[in-house]
Amino acid sequence: MDGVQKALAGLPGALFYGAALLLITIAGALGYTAGSRAPAKYQTLGKGAAAAFAGGAATVVASTAREKRSQAASVALYNDLMQRDDPGSISTEEVKAIGSRYGVVFSQTQVGDLQQIYSEFLMALIPTDETPLTGDEPQQLRQFKDALGLDNTAAAEVHMNLARRFLRERAEAGSRSQDSEQRKALGKLVYVSYLVFGAQQAAFLMPLRRVFNIQPASIDVMRRDNAKQLFDNYIKAHGGELQADQGFLQGLKEYQDRVQLSDEVAEEVMREAARTKLERCLATALQNVKTRTKKSDYAPAVKALREALDYNNQLERLAQQPNMPKGLARTNVYGGKYQEGDKDLRELFRVFVEESLRSEGRFTEQLEQDVSALQQMLGLGQKEAASLRDELSSKIYRRLLREEVTSGRLDAATSKAAVLQELCDRLKFNPEAAGALHRSLYRQKMDDILKNHNKITESDAKELDRQRILLCITKAEIATIQRETCGRLFQTAVEDAINAGIDRFSFDDRDRVKTAQKELRISDSLAKEILDTVARKAFTGFVTRSRSQRDRLEAAKELKKLVFFSNIVVAPLLEDVQGAAAKADAAKKEAAKKEIAELMAKAQADMDKQDKKEDATAAKDKAEDLQKEVDATEKQEAEQKQEAEQEQKDKGEQGQGSEAEGEGQAEGEQPATLKKAQTAAAARKDGEEVGSSGVTMKSQKEINLRNDLQLRDRQDIYRNFLLYCMSGDTVALPMGSTVVVERDESEFARLSQLGEILGLNQLDVASVHKDLAETAFRNQAQQILQTGTLTKENTEYLSGMRDKMGLSKEQAEKIIKGVQNQRLIGGLEAAKNTGSLSLQKVLDMKESGVEIDSFISEEMRLNLYTKEVQAVLSDGTGNFDEERLLQQLPKDLHLPETKVRKAVEEQAKDRKRTTLVQAVSYLRQRKMEDTVKALNNMVACNKALPSDEAVQWREQEELQDLYSLYVGREKDDAKQAVVQKLFSLSDKDAQSLKEVVEAGDFKLEAEDDDTNFF
Repeated sequence: MDGVQKALAGLPGALFYGAALLLITIAGALGYTAGSRAPAKYQTLGKGAAAAFAGGAATVVASTAREKRSQAASVALYNDLMQRDDPGSISTEEVKAIGSRYGVVFSQTQVGDLQQIYSEFLMALIPTDETPLTGDEPQQLRQFKDALGLDNTAAAEVHMNLARRFLRERAEAGSRSQDSEQRKALGKLVYVSYLVFGAQQAAFLMPLRRVFNIQPASIDVMRRDNAKQLFDNYIKAHGGELQADQGFLQGLKEYQDRVQLSDEVAEEVMREAARTKLERCLATALQNVKTRTKKSDYAPAVKALREALDYNNQLERLAQQPNMPKGLARTNVYGGKYQEGDKDLRELFRVFVEESLRSEGRFTEQLEQDVSALQQMLGLGQKEAASLRDELSSKIYRRLLREEVTSGRLDAATSKAAVLQELCDRLKFNPEAAGALHRSLYRQKMDDILKNHNKITESDAKELDRQRILLCITKAEIATIQRETCGRLFQTAVEDAINAGIDRFSFDDRDRVKTAQKELRISDSLAKEILDTVARKAFTGFVTRSRSQRDRLEAAKELKKLVFFSNIVVAPLLEDVQGAAAKADAAKKEAAKKEIAELMAKAQADMDKQDKKEDATAAKDKAEDLQKEVDATEKQEAEQKQEAEQEQKDKGEQGQGSEAEGEGQAEGEQPATLKKAQTAAAARKDGEEVGSSGVTMKSQKEINLRNDLQLRDRQDIYRNFLLYCMSGDTVALPMGSTVVVERDESEFARLSQLGEILGLNQLDVASVHKDLAETAFRNQAQQILQTGTLTKENTEYLSGMRDKMGLSKEQAEKIIKGVQNQRLIGGLEAAKNTGSLSLQKVLDMKESGVEIDSFISEEMRLNLYTKEVQAVLSDGTGNFDEERLLQQLPKDLHLPETKVRKAVEEQAKDRKRTTLVQAVSYLRQRKMEDTVKALNNMVACNKALPSDEAVQWREQEELQDLYSLYVGREKDDAKQAVVQKLFSLSDKDAQSLKEVVEAGDFKLEAEDDDTNFF
């Protein structure tokens, strides 16, 4: 403030305005006095002008002094604000007092000065660096603006100027950090401005889009980000965690409304804050879990987890209270520092469930709810949580089960199943999982016994039976476990015997297998099943080696080895594993029969004594009961055996007919090779001696490759060996000659046994023999018929071949006919290729039994039929055999009726008009015979496609001439009637034309041909 302003500021208002008035008055008087010195002529004018000038000058001086005084008021206001610790604390009264001291109303005269003061205050409030807003800025600006008396329009101008400054500085920024600072400062200014003026007034008073091209979406982002920052800072100021306190949450709701933050964003911030609380609890729990101590104490971890659960429960309850933030609910740790599938979360879940079960002893309803809530809080999936829970339940169940067994309570329990079910109910443990655990315990016991003794003793068997009863394991499950444990050891023994092979297999191998079966307590059915598996694997090896041989003789040798292996190794082992049960049954039956005989003898002896009559009767009754029991057992065994044989038979035939049908076929005409194989097999039914050892070798068919190879593959293997048997051995003779020696009967016996090993039934075997016999006979027939027709000598030769092959007369005739048909088909193919195929050739082949639809396409057959129809409609006879052309030919050619009708209609419809034109043309040329033929063709077309519609022709006289010529040459009344109808001639006109013709008055002769008269 300069000296003039200080002097003026020190004058009271009344003195200042009085001095100004006095100055103007004195200046006017002095001017008036000075004007009186002017000439008399101008004296009056001079006085007024001088007075006015002097007064005006005094007024200017007074106005300038007044402006100086007003500026002094603004300076005084600014100085007052600068001297305050908080400029925003000034009140409206204090501003008015300063103005009244200078005689100034700031809101009326000093608006510009007020805007400048407000601008500096605004710049001081809006941070231009990374410093966030405090949230009090809008309230301070409103108070300061109101205290200065500045309206919203003037204040908005200040805000716009500051925004312009931020944008300019952002454009001039030399780095990304400076650009970011100015962008954030602009966002803070926009957010504060909308809170100061309100959203609607701010959008109107601050046209940011029109002036600065700031889009509404960008404005919304600025407001959201700053409001979110303030809301987050509020929570951090109260501990950084979302407090489960009603007062805090109500205050948080009020603050959310004050900073104008949407519910969606507020919910996101609250979720993050709640997650922070949960993460702190989990961190405490994890620290306890990971602490290495001699004795694990997870109580602090469980306590921390329960604190987290209680926190979530409190949030859920508080969400129901009024005036609470929207979106307040349970939360989880997913999305924070813990990721999905984190092993630490799984460990915490495991510890909580395990410790809770340990303390509770059962799955209570509350514990069930806590576990479910903990699963959701940790973000574990349903399958993952269920897996952990089952694992822990299994662990606790195992501990409780051990207590029940060791204490003897389970042994003493009347119902073991009820005790086990009660344990499952306590732990909410799946009974199926409990059953799996029981089986694993039984398996573990079995493994321990086998590991220690390598066999099952009597005491071991009793202990296993006790464990089976305690754990309620079914016999079927026991059989499965036995197959996987004892069966594995027995399979090793069987494999050792099988691997010994034909040359090294001995009685010692059989004894080891029988000993293993006895010591491991393997049932006969299981032993047979294991032997079946191992033997079939060995069979497959022989078949594979046979297939890999390129020489047929070497392949056949491998198959012979397969047969000997089955007879020498597999059959004795099969007899051993089945013999124990058979001997036991036989001994049991023999003991029963012996007991029956003794009882009957005793009864007979006691019947002689009257005093022992009752005892004798009782003994007799007991003997009869035993006899009935034995009979029933034998009957049941016979029925079971019959059912097994029938099932085996049905399974082997695979839908190809019953065994009875196969036997019936076998009893009829059979190929010679099949008869020879059956004879050889029958001769060795009771076995055959192995060399001169005295050991009898028997074949077996219970273990076969029926389910390992397809039927076609098995038949191919059998066919190859049959070819080997049929081909014979080539023996070298002196002088370089050779002779083929036929295989002996033993080879055909091996063939029959090979069929049993391959699982072929009688129908399958007969089919192979039949196919080979037919193939050989067909080859002979082809060679004979290839040279010419079937003569008497050829017929006799083929008849002899038929008898040699063992084929029936019908089969031989069918083969010969097939060969003849092949020749016809060859001719058909040649005719098709040369284009000389005719309908008659096709019909001849049809008469010979050839299925023409298999070799001639439907399109070609339809073309042949169409050509035949064309020929009939153009032969000039006027005949159309409907039965032959519409029924017999389509049937012989296997043509559908719809296509036949369509072809006939197309041909007849097109030709009906063209034949009329041809007839008129021939008539005009005086070609009478051709004219009649054309009219006959038109009649045939009408028969093929009957129609009541007459033909259209402009010259009616030509139609009459055609009719007259036709009735004169064609005497068939039916054809004449058709032409009359087509030409639309009345009966009167037709009769008149006939009379003219009959009278000889119709003269229409052919013209003489002057060009050809020789």
